[in-house]
Amino acid sequence: MKFTLHYTDKRHRYHAWFGAYISFSKYMGIDAGPLSFCQTTDWFTEKYGPSCEVRQWFEMKEWQEAYSKIISATKASNMTPEVINNAKKYVNPHWSWSNGTEDLRVYICSDKELTFFNLSFEHENT
Repeated sequence: MKFTLHYTDKRHRYHAWFGAYISFSKYMGIDAGPLSFCQTTDWFTEKYGPSCEVRQWFEMKEWQEAYSKIISATKASNMTPEVINNAKKYVNPHWSWSNGTEDLRVYICSDKELTFFNLSFEHENT
């Protein structure tokens, strides 16, 4: 499997939640990027549960945090709507993904997830 590892910093929009991302070529060609990307998202789903595309992940995460502040301020913790509990299923704290126009990415929270991934897949790191 061929991929490129990138560590995030303040230049990256999602750096507060994801310490790194793995990028794959968007072309099949020699690298088989789309296939490797699909295998990787399957692996993360199996190991850590479902997630969603990073832009939807970010929107739901921000909404959850804002709503939680309202609940805390009003001390109405028993009034958590069903929608916030449903969103938690997809705002996975371990990973997310993006299939942008330039490359395919899997965002990962920390070195713990990255190490587990590396142990599970033989790869050609670029």
